[in-house]
Amino acid sequence: MPNAPVQRSNRGFTLIELLVVIAIIATLVAILLPAVQQAREAARRSSCKNNLKQLGIALHNYHDTFNTLSVGRYATQGCGTGEGTDWRSHSFLTQILPNVEQSALYDSLDFRYTLLSGNGACGSQTPYNKNDLAVARNNIPAFICPSDISPPGANGTDSSYNNYVGSVGPTYNTWSTARADAVGMFNFRYHTRFADVLDGLSNTIMISEIIRGDDNGGVFTINSDIVKEQTTAPATRLFTPAAELETAGAAALAAGQGGTSILNNAGRRFHSAFMLNSMYNTLCPPNWKYPSLSSAAAGNGDAHHNGIYAARSRHKGGVQVVMGDGSVHFVSENIDLLTYQRLGHARDAQTVSFP
Repeated sequence: MPNAPVQRSNRGFTLIELLVVIAIIATLVAILLPAVQQAREAARRSSCKNNLKQLGIALHNYHDTFNTLSVGRYATQGCGTGEGTDWRSHSFLTQILPNVEQSALYDSLDFRYTLLSGNGACGSQTPYNKNDLAVARNNIPAFICPSDISPPGANGTDSSYNNYVGSVGPTYNTWSTARADAVGMFNFRYHTRFADVLDGLSNTIMISEIIRGDDNGGVFTINSDIVKEQTTAPATRLFTPAAELETAGAAALAAGQGGTSILNNAGRRFHSAFMLNSMYNTLCPPNWKYPSLSSAAAGNGDAHHNGIYAARSRHKGGVQVVMGDGSVHFVSENIDLLTYQRLGHARDAQTVSFP
Protein backbone atom coordinates (compact mmCIF):
# COMPACT_ATOMS: atom_id res chain seq x y z
CA MET A 1 0.00 0.00 0.00
CA PRO A 2 1.55 3.33 -1.02
CA ASN A 3 2.56 5.78 1.70
CA ALA A 4 0.21 8.67 2.26
CA PRO A 5 1.57 12.01 1.01
CA VAL A 6 3.13 14.24 3.66
CA GLN A 7 1.04 17.29 4.34
CA ARG A 8 3.13 20.49 4.41
CA SER A 9 1.88 23.53 6.20
CA ASN A 10 2.05 26.79 4.26
CA ARG A 11 1.11 28.84 7.30
CA GLY A 12 3.21 32.02 7.63
CA PHE A 13 3.46 34.68 10.31
CA THR A 14 0.26 36.24 11.38
CA LEU A 15 0.06 40.00 11.50
CA ILE A 16 0.17 39.96 15.28
CA GLU A 17 3.27 37.75 15.33
CA LEU A 18 5.00 40.04 12.80
CA LEU A 19 4.19 43.09 14.89
CA VAL A 20 5.55 41.40 18.01
CA VAL A 21 8.83 40.59 16.23
CA ILE A 22 9.14 44.18 14.98
CA ALA A 23 8.45 45.49 18.47
CA ILE A 24 11.16 43.24 19.93
CA ILE A 25 13.69 44.40 17.32
CA ALA A 26 12.77 48.06 17.91
CA THR A 27 13.21 47.58 21.67
CA LEU A 28 16.64 46.00 21.18
CA VAL A 29 17.70 48.85 18.90
CA ALA A 30 16.48 51.42 21.43
CA ILE A 31 18.51 49.70 24.13
CA LEU A 32 21.67 49.21 22.09
CA LEU A 33 21.81 52.47 20.09
CA PRO A 34 22.62 54.77 23.05
CA ALA A 35 25.36 52.37 24.11
CA VAL A 36 26.81 52.43 20.58
CA GLN A 37 26.61 56.23 20.48
CA GLN A 38 28.27 56.49 23.88
CA ALA A 39 31.06 54.17 22.75
CA ARG A 40 31.61 56.29 19.64
CA GLU A 41 31.71 59.51 21.65
CA ALA A 42 34.11 57.92 24.12
CA ALA A 43 36.40 57.07 21.20
CA ARG A 44 36.10 60.62 19.82
CA ARG A 45 36.79 62.13 23.24
CA SER A 46 39.84 59.87 23.61
CA SER A 47 41.09 61.02 20.20
CA CYS A 48 40.54 64.64 21.23
CA LYS A 49 42.48 64.02 24.43
CA ASN A 50 45.33 62.59 22.40
CA ASN A 51 45.34 65.71 20.19
CA LEU A 52 45.60 67.87 23.28
CA LYS A 53 48.42 65.74 24.68
CA GLN A 54 50.31 66.18 21.42
CA LEU A 55 49.84 69.94 21.60
CA GLY A 56 51.13 69.92 25.17
CA ILE A 57 54.22 68.02 24.06
CA ALA A 58 54.68 70.37 21.10
CA LEU A 59 54.60 73.42 23.35
CA HIS A 60 57.09 71.87 25.76
CA ASN A 61 59.41 71.07 22.84
CA TYR A 62 59.05 74.65 21.63
CA HIS A 63 59.91 75.90 25.12
CA ASP A 64 62.93 73.59 25.26
CA THR A 65 64.19 75.21 22.05
CA PHE A 66 63.42 78.88 22.74
CA ASN A 67 63.15 78.96 26.55
CA THR A 68 59.68 80.47 26.20
CA LEU A 69 56.22 79.57 24.93
CA SER A 70 55.13 80.88 21.55
CA VAL A 71 53.50 84.28 21.92
CA GLY A 72 49.74 84.51 21.54
CA ARG A 73 50.03 87.05 18.75
CA TYR A 74 53.21 87.17 16.69
CA ALA A 75 53.12 90.78 15.52
CA THR A 76 54.50 91.33 12.04
CA GLN A 77 54.53 94.02 9.41
CA GLY A 78 51.15 94.85 7.94
CA CYS A 79 50.32 96.87 4.87
CA GLY A 80 50.76 100.54 5.59
CA THR A 81 52.18 99.88 9.05
CA GLY A 82 55.55 99.43 10.64
CA GLU A 83 57.00 96.12 11.76
CA GLY A 84 55.38 94.69 14.87
CA THR A 85 52.29 96.91 14.71
CA ASP A 86 49.86 94.95 12.58
CA TRP A 87 46.87 93.23 14.21
CA ARG A 88 46.46 90.52 11.57
CA SER A 89 49.26 88.41 12.95
CA HIS A 90 50.35 84.80 13.38
CA SER A 91 48.83 82.65 16.11
CA PHE A 92 50.73 80.56 18.64
CA LEU A 93 49.64 77.46 16.68
CA THR A 94 51.32 78.76 13.53
CA GLN A 95 54.55 79.11 15.46
CA ILE A 96 54.55 75.48 16.65
CA LEU A 97 53.79 73.90 13.25
CA PRO A 98 57.23 72.19 13.10
CA ASN A 99 56.46 70.59 16.47
CA VAL A 100 53.30 68.95 15.13
CA GLU A 101 54.97 67.51 12.02
CA GLN A 102 54.02 70.42 9.77
CA SER A 103 57.50 71.73 8.95
CA ALA A 104 56.77 72.05 5.23
CA LEU A 105 53.80 74.32 5.90
CA TYR A 106 55.82 76.35 8.40
CA ASP A 107 58.68 76.76 5.91
CA SER A 108 56.26 78.09 3.28
CA LEU A 109 55.42 81.10 5.47
CA ASP A 110 57.23 84.42 5.52
CA PHE A 111 57.08 85.58 9.13
CA ARG A 112 58.19 89.07 8.17
CA TYR A 113 54.65 89.71 7.03
CA THR A 114 51.18 89.30 8.43
CA LEU A 115 49.31 86.08 7.76
CA LEU A 116 45.93 87.38 6.64
CA SER A 117 45.66 89.19 3.35
CA GLY A 118 42.98 91.59 4.57
CA ASN A 119 41.01 94.02 2.46
CA GLY A 120 41.76 96.77 0.00
CA ALA A 121 45.47 97.45 -0.43
CA CYS A 122 46.41 94.55 1.85
CA GLY A 123 44.72 92.04 -0.41
CA SER A 124 46.73 93.14 -3.41
CA GLN A 125 50.15 92.79 -1.81
CA THR A 126 51.87 89.53 -2.66
CA PRO A 127 53.59 88.73 0.69
CA TYR A 128 50.30 88.78 2.55
CA ASN A 129 48.41 86.76 -0.03
CA LYS A 130 51.28 84.27 -0.16
CA ASN A 131 51.05 83.59 3.57
CA ASP A 132 47.27 83.41 3.58
CA LEU A 133 47.06 81.01 0.65
CA ALA A 134 49.82 78.81 2.06
CA VAL A 135 47.64 77.99 5.04
CA ALA A 136 44.19 78.04 3.42
CA ARG A 137 42.55 74.60 3.10
CA ASN A 138 45.11 73.04 5.43
CA ASN A 139 42.81 71.43 7.97
CA ILE A 140 45.34 69.75 10.24
CA PRO A 141 43.90 66.72 12.08
CA ALA A 142 45.88 67.53 15.25
CA PHE A 143 43.97 70.82 15.54
CA ILE A 144 40.47 69.37 15.10
CA CYS A 145 38.27 67.69 17.73
CA PRO A 146 36.49 64.73 16.11
CA SER A 147 33.41 65.33 18.28
CA ASP A 148 32.75 68.70 16.66
CA ILE A 149 30.68 69.18 13.52
CA SER A 150 32.34 70.43 10.35
CA PRO A 151 30.55 73.58 9.19
CA PRO A 152 29.49 74.18 5.59
CA GLY A 153 32.40 75.14 3.38
CA ALA A 154 34.96 73.30 5.50
CA ASN A 155 37.16 72.91 2.42
CA GLY A 156 36.70 76.49 1.29
CA THR A 157 39.49 78.85 0.31
CA ASP A 158 39.41 80.60 3.67
CA SER A 159 39.30 77.61 6.01
CA SER A 160 41.95 76.09 8.22
CA TYR A 161 39.75 74.90 11.05
CA ASN A 162 40.69 74.64 14.71
CA ASN A 163 39.17 73.54 18.02
CA TYR A 164 42.08 74.20 20.38
CA VAL A 165 42.78 77.60 21.86
CA GLY A 166 45.36 79.10 24.21
CA SER A 167 44.31 80.65 27.51
CA VAL A 168 44.81 84.37 28.08
CA GLY A 169 43.55 83.93 31.64
CA PRO A 170 40.62 85.41 33.61
CA THR A 171 40.72 88.88 32.04
CA TYR A 172 38.18 90.82 30.00
CA ASN A 173 41.06 92.82 28.47
CA THR A 174 41.97 90.13 25.96
CA TRP A 175 43.16 92.60 23.34
CA SER A 176 45.21 94.81 25.63
CA THR A 177 48.91 95.49 25.09
CA ALA A 178 49.43 96.42 28.76
CA ARG A 179 51.80 94.14 30.64
CA ALA A 180 49.44 94.10 33.62
CA ASP A 181 46.76 92.41 31.47
CA ALA A 182 49.11 89.60 30.42
CA VAL A 183 47.89 87.11 33.02
CA GLY A 184 47.48 83.86 31.08
CA MET A 185 49.83 81.37 29.50
CA PHE A 186 49.32 83.16 26.17
CA ASN A 187 49.04 86.89 25.76
CA PHE A 188 48.46 89.54 23.14
CA ARG A 189 52.08 90.56 22.86
CA TYR A 190 54.13 88.97 25.67
CA HIS A 191 55.91 85.63 25.87
CA THR A 192 55.53 83.36 28.89
CA ARG A 193 58.38 81.30 30.26
CA PHE A 194 57.66 78.34 32.49
CA ALA A 195 59.70 80.09 35.17
CA ASP A 196 57.15 82.94 35.06
CA VAL A 197 54.27 80.66 36.09
CA LEU A 198 54.15 81.39 39.80
CA ASP A 199 51.13 79.19 40.43
CA GLY A 200 52.85 76.04 39.16
CA LEU A 201 52.53 74.43 35.74
CA SER A 202 50.26 71.66 36.99
CA ASN A 203 47.86 74.29 38.40
CA THR A 204 47.58 76.52 35.34
CA ILE A 205 45.44 75.96 32.24
CA MET A 206 47.35 76.33 28.99
CA ILE A 207 44.91 75.15 26.27
CA SER A 208 41.24 74.26 26.06
CA GLU A 209 38.54 73.61 23.44
CA ILE A 210 36.00 75.63 21.48
CA ILE A 211 33.12 74.73 19.18
CA ARG A 212 33.65 75.88 15.62
CA GLY A 213 31.27 78.44 14.15
CA ASP A 214 28.64 77.24 11.69
CA ASP A 215 29.30 79.97 9.09
CA ASN A 216 25.56 80.65 9.04
CA GLY A 217 24.90 84.33 9.54
CA GLY A 218 21.15 83.85 9.25
CA VAL A 219 20.77 81.69 12.36
CA PHE A 220 21.91 82.55 15.89
CA THR A 221 23.68 79.61 17.55
CA ILE A 222 24.35 80.21 21.22
CA ASN A 223 27.24 77.76 21.68
CA SER A 224 29.33 78.85 18.71
CA ASP A 225 28.39 82.39 17.67
CA ILE A 226 30.00 85.55 19.06
CA VAL A 227 27.81 88.60 19.71
CA LYS A 228 29.51 91.88 18.75
CA GLU A 229 28.89 95.48 19.84
CA GLN A 230 28.80 94.56 23.53
CA THR A 231 30.54 97.77 24.50
CA THR A 232 29.54 97.93 28.19
CA ALA A 233 32.45 96.22 29.91
CA PRO A 234 32.08 94.54 33.31
CA ALA A 235 33.07 96.82 36.16
CA THR A 236 35.56 94.16 37.28
CA ARG A 237 37.74 93.15 34.36
CA LEU A 238 39.95 90.65 36.20
CA PHE A 239 38.27 87.78 38.05
CA THR A 240 34.87 89.15 37.02
CA PRO A 241 32.27 87.97 39.60
CA ALA A 242 29.26 85.87 38.66
CA ALA A 243 26.73 88.69 38.98
CA GLU A 244 28.59 90.88 36.47
CA LEU A 245 29.00 87.96 34.08
CA GLU A 246 25.27 87.30 34.35
CA THR A 247 24.45 90.88 33.38
CA ALA A 248 26.85 90.90 30.43
CA GLY A 249 25.77 87.45 29.24
CA ALA A 250 22.05 88.22 29.41
CA ALA A 251 22.55 91.39 27.35
CA ALA A 252 24.54 89.46 24.73
CA LEU A 253 21.91 86.73 24.56
CA ALA A 254 19.14 89.26 23.97
CA ALA A 255 21.20 90.96 21.25
CA GLY A 256 22.02 87.64 19.58
CA GLN A 257 18.42 86.47 19.60
CA GLY A 258 17.48 89.81 18.09
CA GLY A 259 19.91 89.21 15.24
CA THR A 260 22.31 91.96 16.27
CA SER A 261 25.90 91.76 15.00
CA ILE A 262 26.71 88.06 15.10
CA LEU A 263 30.06 86.50 14.25
CA ASN A 264 29.83 82.86 13.17
CA ASN A 265 33.49 82.20 12.29
CA ALA A 266 34.90 80.84 15.56
CA GLY A 267 37.68 78.36 14.88
CA ARG A 268 37.76 79.15 11.17
CA ARG A 269 41.48 79.90 11.02
CA PHE A 270 44.03 78.25 13.32
CA HIS A 271 46.59 80.67 11.92
CA SER A 272 44.71 83.74 13.14
CA ALA A 273 45.59 85.33 16.49
CA PHE A 274 42.01 86.54 16.95
CA MET A 275 39.94 85.44 19.94
CA LEU A 276 38.12 82.12 19.46
CA ASN A 277 40.28 81.39 16.45
CA SER A 278 43.33 80.52 18.54
CA MET A 279 42.76 82.09 22.00
CA TYR A 280 40.07 82.32 24.69
CA ASN A 281 39.75 83.52 28.29
CA THR A 282 38.85 81.77 31.53
CA LEU A 283 36.54 84.54 32.69
CA CYS A 284 33.29 82.55 32.42
CA PRO A 285 32.71 78.82 33.08
CA PRO A 286 33.07 76.19 30.33
CA ASN A 287 29.99 75.71 28.14
CA TRP A 288 28.66 79.03 29.44
CA LYS A 289 24.88 79.33 29.22
CA TYR A 290 25.32 82.64 27.40
CA PRO A 291 27.02 83.33 24.05
CA SER A 292 30.58 84.59 23.87
CA LEU A 293 30.63 88.34 23.45
CA SER A 294 32.96 90.93 21.99
CA SER A 295 33.27 94.70 22.11
CA ALA A 296 34.07 94.63 18.38
CA ALA A 297 32.19 97.21 16.33
CA ALA A 298 29.45 96.25 13.89
CA GLY A 299 31.76 96.40 10.89
CA ASN A 300 34.42 94.12 12.32
CA GLY A 301 34.54 90.67 10.77
CA ASP A 302 36.56 89.00 13.53
CA ALA A 303 36.76 88.96 17.33
CA HIS A 304 39.86 91.10 17.73
CA HIS A 305 38.60 93.10 20.71
CA ASN A 306 38.12 92.73 24.44
CA GLY A 307 35.32 90.44 25.56
CA ILE A 308 34.21 87.20 27.17
CA TYR A 309 35.19 84.15 25.14
CA ALA A 310 34.10 80.80 26.55
CA ALA A 311 35.70 77.39 26.30
CA ARG A 312 33.18 74.96 24.84
CA SER A 313 32.99 71.40 23.56
CA ARG A 314 30.51 68.80 22.39
CA HIS A 315 31.71 66.43 25.10
CA LYS A 316 28.92 66.04 27.60
CA GLY A 317 29.33 68.01 30.80
CA GLY A 318 32.44 70.08 30.21
CA VAL A 319 35.66 70.57 28.27
CA GLN A 320 39.15 69.11 28.20
CA VAL A 321 42.16 71.25 29.05
CA VAL A 322 45.93 71.00 28.83
CA MET A 323 47.70 72.19 31.94
CA GLY A 324 51.09 73.87 31.88
CA ASP A 325 52.83 70.60 32.69
CA GLY A 326 51.30 68.98 29.60
CA SER A 327 48.75 66.85 31.46
CA VAL A 328 45.18 66.71 30.14
CA HIS A 329 42.13 66.95 32.39
CA PHE A 330 38.37 67.19 32.01
CA VAL A 331 36.84 70.33 33.53
CA SER A 332 33.19 70.18 34.51
CA GLU A 333 30.94 72.97 33.30
CA ASN A 334 29.77 73.18 36.94
CA ILE A 335 33.21 73.98 38.33
CA ASP A 336 33.36 76.74 40.95
CA LEU A 337 33.79 80.00 39.03
CA LEU A 338 36.62 81.48 41.08
CA THR A 339 38.50 78.17 41.08
CA TYR A 340 38.27 78.04 37.28
CA GLN A 341 39.37 81.66 36.95
CA ARG A 342 42.37 81.09 39.22
CA LEU A 343 43.35 78.01 37.20
CA GLY A 344 43.61 80.35 34.22
CA HIS A 345 45.82 82.94 35.94
CA ALA A 346 49.51 82.10 35.69
CA ARG A 347 50.93 84.67 38.08
CA ASP A 348 48.53 85.65 40.84
CA ALA A 349 50.36 83.47 43.42
CA GLN A 350 46.98 82.10 44.55
CA THR A 351 47.57 78.44 43.88
CA VAL A 352 44.51 76.24 43.51
CA SER A 353 44.67 72.53 42.90
CA PHE A 354 42.83 70.94 40.04
CA PRO A 355 39.43 69.74 41.33
